[in-house]
Amino acid sequence: MSGKVGLGMLRNLTAGAALALASFAPPAAADVIEFSWNLTGNSAPTVHERTFTSVQNSPSSILTARAYATGNDDGTGNIVARNLGLYSGGLGVSGGSDSTSSPNHSLDNVGANDLILFEFDAGGYNPRSITIGWKQGDADIQIWVGGPGSAGLNLATACAGGNCDVSELAAIGFSVPALEYADLAVNTPRLLSTTLTGRYLLVAPRFEGGAIPGGDEDYMKISSLVAMVSRVPEPATASLVLIALAALGRSRKARKPARARAI
Repeated sequence: MSGKVGLGMLRNLTAGAALALASFAPPAAADVIEFSWNLTGNSAPTVHERTFTSVQNSPSSILTARAYATGNDDGTGNIVARNLGLYSGGLGVSGGSDSTSSPNHSLDNVGANDLILFEFDAGGYNPRSITIGWKQGDADIQIWVGGPGSAGLNLATACAGGNCDVSELAAIGFSVPALEYADLAVNTPRLLSTTLTGRYLLVAPRFEGGAIPGGDEDYMKISSLVAMVSRVPEPATASLVLIALAALGRSRKARKPARARAI
């Protein structure tokens, strides 16, 4: 057998070395990325669910919003699906006892408590701030963070027995009690002072008789949302392959036989 290494064998060895380097490369540090979503527009409340792409083009993140309402304005009763309207002031909820006219097409607590469930495209999101683009009277909110890790949560059917109410949120993974924030100002981001993370953010106006002082009637529309998440960048396999190809070129050059000297 010849002592020389064939070109094909050298290529195979180089490719194997590249794969080995990729396997033993140190893991990349996670990047903390802040995403924001614009939730304003002009579309009638005839659908239960809407999706939004983050303001950032690269990377981007998809946010899904679904509308619900409790049976009563004190937060009791089964949670049922409602329609999600898109307005210049932001997202509102209608259906059931809520008409599509103002102010009842907003996120309110009159007759029943409206709920908006936000679903991020993966787990581990930390909601940072929320902004309302319109309100009438008071604008007190409460939020829950967490939920299951899987996609497609339906608050109307996710609990034991096929129905859900607010008292069962902890059983499906939400942090309880709710975090409460009083009297949001229009077009002013309200920092959500929480380190909680999850795939879901549930937002509702204050339940009647809740811990936040003030008037019972809250009407508002949610115009934007900001959240942060840690993401690990893709491993730099392409760089390792380039290094391996460069090594191949040097090996070929080193093994090229010298020309015979003329006598």
